[in-house]
Amino acid sequence: MTVSRCPKLFLAGGIDMRKLLSNGTPDEVRAACRQAVRDAWPGYLMGSTTESDNSCRLENLLPMYEVAHEDLP
Repeated sequence: MTVSRCPKLFLAGGIDMRKLLSNGTPDEVRAACRQAVRDAWPGYLMGSTTESDNSCRLENLLPMYEVAHEDLP
C-alpha cells in the first residue's frame, strides 16, 4: 500500500514493549524508533505496543521520546 492510495491513514504504536523497551539497550530503541518513522512516514504516531508498565526501563523510554522529537524524514 502506498501513501498516495491512503493519504489520511496513519500508524500508531509499534515499538515493542515486551522485549525492546523492557530488555533492549537505548541504542537499540533509537534504531527501532528511527526505522519505524522511516517505514511509516509521513503518518506515524510513535508509541509502545502496549501501555508502559513496570517492566519498561526509563533509560529506554527516554530515547523513544528523543527520537519522536528529532527532525526525521
